[in-house]
Amino acid sequence: MAEVIMKLENKNGKWQRWAFENSLRRHNHLGLLHTLLLGLAKVGKLDAVKEGAKKTMRERRERVAEMRAKGVGAGGMDED
Repeated sequence: MAEVIMKLENKNGKWQRWAFENSLRRHNHLGLLHTLLLGLAKVGKLDAVKEGAKKTMRERRERVAEMRAKGVGAGGMDED
């Protein structure tokens, strides 16, 4: 009886791993990102977008550093 239960638990674990892997495959956005970057480069806006992203990340890092200096927990990503 214990052997049957163990086999069922193993099967259920395998199915859960498969479901997780399938969800990752279903939500693979690399093709979208590639097309977006290619389109931005073709119209000459990639550099501007890249600089904007760098500025945003710089500001976000400064805010996190300020929060940590104040002793406020700044873990994780903040929302814009």
